[in-house]
Amino acid sequence: MATIITFPRTVLHHDKHRAQSFAARIVSMAVRIVWMLTVMVWPVLRWMVALDVTAQLFRMLMLFADRGIYMDWTFIAHFLGFTALLCFVKFYRS
Repeated sequence: MATIITFPRTVLHHDKHRAQSFAARIVSMAVRIVWMLTVMVWPVLRWMVALDVTAQLFRMLMLFADRGIYMDWTFIAHFLGFTALLCFVKFYRS
């Protein structure tokens, strides 16, 4: 049988820990803290924001003829905010 020789892999440590600017580290830390707080209150926050989006939907449907186009933009903004929050919680990993 053949003898398999494994060569040691060289790991460049400076590639893993690239120097970041102070502002980039502060922003990264702030995003991590916001993500952690959001995940901790997520079960309650999800229901509250979903109820808000539902209330905005009914508000848009009732006041659509009276107020014009502004109510649907309000609903769209709340819905996009809820969708962005869902994606932030689901896909971001600190």
